[in-house]
Amino acid sequence: MQNHVAFLNEWGDISLDFEKKSENGIITSTHFIVTALTAVREDAIEVRRIISAIQKRHFQGSALNSSVVDNNHELRKLILEDLCEAPFQIFALVVDKRQLIGEGLRYKGSFYKFLYGLADKELFRIFPDLQMIAGEIGSDSFMEGFIKYVHQNHISNLFNESSFGFINAQNEAIVQAADFVAGTLARCYDETVITGQRQQFLDLMQPKLMTIKFWPDVFNPYQVRYDSQDQ
Repeated sequence: MQNHVAFLNEWGDISLDFEKKSENGIITSTHFIVTALTAVREDAIEVRRIISAIQKRHFQGSALNSSVVDNNHELRKLILEDLCEAPFQIFALVVDKRQLIGEGLRYKGSFYKFLYGLADKELFRIFPDLQMIAGEIGSDSFMEGFIKYVHQNHISNLFNESSFGFINAQNEAIVQAADFVAGTLARCYDETVITGQRQQFLDLMQPKLMTIKFWPDVFNPYQVRYDSQDQ
C-alpha cells in the first residue's frame, strides 16, 4: 500500500549558456528546481480543499500559478501563509547550473539524467513506498524523462510499491501548488529572479520544509534534516 503521495513540478531551463538571451528575451536561469509536495494519502483531500479556497480568494477561481503572481511579493506571502495551513511537506532539489562543469552535462540527455539521479535518490530514501504524480508537460521536459528513470530503477522491482503517473495540472490543484512553491524557491536562489524578500519566503515555508537538497551543497542553514523515526 502506497501511504505517501508526491506531487511534482519544476522551475528553470536546461540551458548552460548564461551569456545569451533566448529569442523572446528571456535570460537563462542560473538554477533548476524540482519540487515535490508530499502528503499522507488520506490528507490529500484536505490539501485540495485548502488550495481550492486559495484559488477562490486570490485567483478568482482560476489555477494556482506562480507566474501569475510574478513579482507581487506581498501577494505571494499571503498565498504562502494560506498554503502552509495544508497538511503537506515540501521536498525540493535546487541545482546551481553554473557549477555543472564538464562537456557532457551540456547535452540535454546527460543533464537530465544527472538531475534524475539526485531527485530519485533523495525521494526514495525518505519514502520507499512513494506514489509520484506530475503535471502533463512536453515530451522534451524533465518530468517526461524522469518517469522513465523511475520505472527503470523502481517499478521493475516486484517488491517495490512505488509508482509514477502524469495528470493534467488543470485538474490537480496540488500539482499547481508544487509549481507555486518551485517559483517561490526560485526567488530565493535563482540570480535572474532573486528578491530581497527571500528570507521572508523561506521563513514562511520553514514549518513545511522536509528537506531542500542543494547541489552543490552550499546552503546548509536552510536544509532540514529528516528524522526517519518521526511519523
